[in-house]
Amino acid sequence: MRALKQHGALLGSLAVFFLFGELRAAARILSRSVLEGARDRVYILRDGGRPIGFCALRRPQKRHSFAEAGARIIAPYFVKAGERGKGYGVALLLVVLAINPGIPVYALVEKGNAPSIKALEHAGFAHVGRVFENNVYVAQK
Repeated sequence: MRALKQHGALLGSLAVFFLFGELRAAARILSRSVLEGARDRVYILRDGGRPIGFCALRRPQKRHSFAEAGARIIAPYFVKAGERGKGYGVALLLVVLAINPGIPVYALVEKGNAPSIKALEHAGFAHVGRVFENNVYVAQK
């Protein structure tokens, strides 16, 4: 987790919470998860008390044949438009990995989403392939 130490100052000023209903997209994911019994988690990124992003950590479904048993999939993660480019995406990914040690974590990102790909790589993820229209990344241990 070398990258986590590099972002220590940034992480110190942020809090990631597992909350219900703070952002509409997060609420939709949670609602669907409750109905499906998937036990997905949504982590909310807050700065100064205001939510600025979230990360959904989900159990793999049949279409995620690349993920081994016990793995989790980050899909989606999001940082508000006015907060992008400040390192919040990297910080969010690093905190989610730190909260879930020892679990293989994959991330799906659209092939043209260069900022998200850059954030994943800065957080220690490596590209391992493609599924449908998405690139697949895995967190390096």
